[in-house]
Amino acid sequence: MVVPVVPDDSGAPRVVAGDFLDAQTVDEIEASLRTLGAKAGPEHLTRLIVSSLPVASVLTVGLGGPREDWPADLIRRAAGVAARALPGVETIVTTLGDVHLQGAVEGLILGAYQMHEFRSAKTAPKDPPLTRIVALSRSPRAKAEAARAGAIAAAVVRARD
Repeated sequence: MVVPVVPDDSGAPRVVAGDFLDAQTVDEIEASLRTLGAKAGPEHLTRLIVSSLPVASVLTVGLGGPREDWPADLIRRAAGVAARALPGVETIVTTLGDVHLQGAVEGLILGAYQMHEFRSAKTAPKDPPLTRIVALSRSPRAKAEAARAGAIAAAVVRARD
């Protein structure tokens, strides 16, 4: 699971997950981040085991500032950095979709991109590819936004190939 964080007034990471995570889970994540001395600056990553969630791990990704400083490109880059840090993970669940759904989906797809064309079996990527994204969002247009993001990212991938 990929969860965005921002610095609080003291600089400690604060989870941005809307109401997708309960208070106890948020407290557990934030306590672990404080213990590790984690940062919440743009694109800073910290991987945690969170016993209260039914996922293998939680990867926090820093957004660096207040919500008005979160353009789509920042979310896209944060999602891309997160996807690159999770090689071999076939399903990613994220609360970044509630911040900016299109940027989150595009970033995850583009960050997980693996080039297979023109590569021998010896040099081709060995990790299984990302096959499923669950971007949590309360937007009433979430399906349409996710479909648009998927189409844009697929076009970029075709151009890269």
